[in-house]
Amino acid sequence: FLDRIGWHGAERRMLAADASFRHYARIQYGDRIAVLMDAPPPWEDVAPFIAVTRYLAACDVTVPVIIEADAAQGFLLLEDLGNHSFTRLLQESRERERALYLAAVDALVAIYQASKAQAATLSKALKPYDMEVYLREVALFADWFLPQAVGVAQAKALRAEWLEIWETALASAGLKQSCLVHRDYHADNLFWLDGR
Repeated sequence: FLDRIGWHGAERRMLAADASFRHYARIQYGDRIAVLMDAPPPWEDVAPFIAVTRYLAACDVTVPVIIEADAAQGFLLLEDLGNHSFTRLLQESRERERALYLAAVDALVAIYQASKAQAATLSKALKPYDMEVYLREVALFADWFLPQAVGVAQAKALRAEWLEIWETALASAGLKQSCLVHRDYHADNLFWLDGR
C-alpha cells in the first residue's frame, strides 16, 4: 500500500494498540508524517470509519484527514494529529482540565446537533445503536471486569442478572432519538490542536 501511494521506504513506528484487530503506525517519509491504519478484512471494515470521518468533518469537528485509502485491503493513511492528547496535556498541566473538557463537550454538542439534523443520512451510513448494541457494550463489564473481581464462576452467575437490570433500565429510558453515538470518546483519543 505504501509503495503504491508513493511512500516507499517510509520509516514506521508502531503506535499504541487498539482494542480490535486494527494496528496503527506513525509513518515518516522525508518531511511528511502520517498515521497508517491497518484494519484487516474480514475482521475490520474501514467503510464506517470513512463515513464517520466525513460526517464529523461536515460537523466542523476536527478529524484526521484521510490522505489515501484502500478500503478493500483495509488500509488508510491518515493525517497525524500529533502527540497532544488530553491525557498527555493533563499530565503536564492539570490547570488546563476545565478548558480542555469544555472544548470536548462543545464538540459533543456540535456532533449531537448535526446528527439530529442529519439522522436520515447517518442511518444509511451506520448501523443503529440499538438495544442489542447497548447490551453488548454493558456486557463488557460482566465479561472482563467481574471475573477478575469475583471469580469466573460467580461472574457467570451474575452476568444474566446484570444484563437484565440494564435491559430494564434502557427500555424505560425511552432512547428513541437518532443521533451519533461516539463509543470511544475519552482523554486518550482527544487531541488539542491550536486553532482547530
